[in-house]
Amino acid sequence: MRESLEASLVRIHTADGHVVGAGFLVGERHILTCAQVVDSALGLADDAQEKPKAHIMLDVPHVARGKLLTARVVLWRPQLPDGGDDIAGLELLDNPPHGAQAAPLAQVEDLWEHRFLAFGFPAGYDDGVWATGRLLGRQSTNWVQIEDVKVTGFSVGPGFSGTPIWDSQVEAVVGMIVVNRKETSKIAFAIPVDVLINAWPSIETISPPTALLTSNLRTTFLNTRPKTIEFSIQQGDITSFEADVVALKYAQKFYGADGIIARLLNRSGVGIERLRPHVGDYCYVDTKTSIQAHHALFVGVPEIRDLDYQNIQEFSSKVLTVLANEDPNTKHLVMTMHGVGFGLDEIEAFLAQFAGYLEAMEREQVPPNLEYITVIDINVDRVNRLRHALEEYLSHADFAYQVKTRWAYRLDKQQLKNNFKKNRGSTGAIERVGIESDAKPLVFVAMPFRKDMDDVFYYGIQQPVRSAGLLCERVDQEAFIGDILDQVKKKIETAAVVIAELSGANPNVYLEVGYAWGKGRPTILLIKDDQELRFDVRGQRCLKYQKIKELEESLKKELKELKSRGFI
Repeated sequence: MRESLEASLVRIHTADGHVVGAGFLVGERHILTCAQVVDSALGLADDAQEKPKAHIMLDVPHVARGKLLTARVVLWRPQLPDGGDDIAGLELLDNPPHGAQAAPLAQVEDLWEHRFLAFGFPAGYDDGVWATGRLLGRQSTNWVQIEDVKVTGFSVGPGFSGTPIWDSQVEAVVGMIVVNRKETSKIAFAIPVDVLINAWPSIETISPPTALLTSNLRTTFLNTRPKTIEFSIQQGDITSFEADVVALKYAQKFYGADGIIARLLNRSGVGIERLRPHVGDYCYVDTKTSIQAHHALFVGVPEIRDLDYQNIQEFSSKVLTVLANEDPNTKHLVMTMHGVGFGLDEIEAFLAQFAGYLEAMEREQVPPNLEYITVIDINVDRVNRLRHALEEYLSHADFAYQVKTRWAYRLDKQQLKNNFKKNRGSTGAIERVGIESDAKPLVFVAMPFRKDMDDVFYYGIQQPVRSAGLLCERVDQEAFIGDILDQVKKKIETAAVVIAELSGANPNVYLEVGYAWGKGRPTILLIKDDQELRFDVRGQRCLKYQKIKELEESLKKELKELKSRGFI
């Protein structure tokens, strides 16, 4: 069993290669060490309170000695003035070397007189040395006293900080050593596994099964974390929906629900500037009862005109990753739908958002207590369309099954993880939606935005376009904020085909048709009543229809013809 300890040991370096302490793998990519070791590696003050942004250099000496890896700090609990904490969690940015593995962890109620092994790197011993001793009782800080009982050999001291304690009786890691406060004594301290898990609950989902042992060595395996996450799409108002966290984007300006919630928070005393994170950054605040959700997370994303499907997938994945570190006790996350109103394909944008959740779950970067993810939209018709799209998409998925009593899916975290490992670290087809969306040909639709035209667009146009494997995009001129003309021109210029619904002789639609012709875009004209045609297009071929089904069938044939002629 000691081999598993050696395979988990990590050696932490300064930028110039000096060894400052140890750490150990608790998951495939996650490492525990002391906050003071990170401070030493980065040349920071011992009492640095802000989570370091610089990367940490380390290696796994018993597996791949000298092969330096890079990690980032994802959990930061610096030592308290009166003792306690001194915990840092790292995430590898490189693939771990072959043979590295997570240490088996055990929570033990009574460690008194248990013998231990520890491997550290005191000054002058960069290749490491073993120390032994015995475990005693806990202090008021919840640290466990450890004692050296030898006359000869190495004792635990500086250079052992961050290393795991191997309990010879239990045959598992039962804690992490913190620096010996009195270098001349044979007394040091350790942070027991239960305290480490309370500080970083993600450990229980990314580590091997964690055992709770009593003094008579009766073992009970903990299995309290949810194995599935329930995903649902519901109609409602995001501001009045009860949840632990509402997650929103900040596209370098406020739009829609993001802006509404930001203003409500501002009225409750949350400074508006706090809610404006840069791209890739985030802001996490208490909502102070301004809305029903208890906390709000704003994640910075590119400007709205540049936001694409991959950005949406990265956004939803980042939300879960941030919460896994910022608030691991989150049980219910609520979000809105993103992409509607500023030109993206409604279904594709939603599937990209869903793919982001799956990606984070595959990589085990989700709050360990998360039980529910709910997407809220005010439009009941859109909710029904998205539900139908997801049902089709998950019809053959082995990680999702429908809840019988209500519209929801249970997503099996273990099955997603197994699929990810089976594919050797690559995501499945569903999870690649946002990444691959931008490679699909685009159909831009020019038509009036009227309620009575919704069925024409969503069922007569969008369905045959998506069935042909194409993106179906339009710009809502009422909802879009910014330079609408520039956005429309950009969509037309990048479109494989432009579809224009000319019923009602809307002047903006005619303007868009003229621009499409000027750019040489293949254009399909639709009309209900040819008496409405203006002289500009009377000589052009139009697809006439009376019923939505008739339009759907005609458009399918037209798109198939364009594909066969190489226009798409």
